[in-house]
Amino acid sequence: MVNPLALAATLQAARLSRTQTRMLVLTELARTGPVPRTARDIHAVLRQGRVSLPFSTTHRVLQRFADQGLVVAVATDPGGPAYHLSADLIPHLCRPDP
Repeated sequence: MVNPLALAATLQAARLSRTQTRMLVLTELARTGPVPRTARDIHAVLRQGRVSLPFSTTHRVLQRFADQGLVVAVATDPGGPAYHLSADLIPHLCRPDP
């Protein structure tokens, strides 16, 4: 389960505005915690939820998160990096399901 208040506080601490796209991408990353996900994977999940946004926006948000230290980019395949939450954010953004 994702803690929505912690998501907003995380963006604020990183001096990033709390846009709907950033919240959606961060929520999806927090949902899977330390499991690396590609930008395409995250974009596909958001599109299944009927969120209409270009792939380039998802990719740009992930790169910005990496620049701010919110996520870690790991090399996976020629398709591009995969991203996972920074280890110090996992306890704050993810809480066990009740």
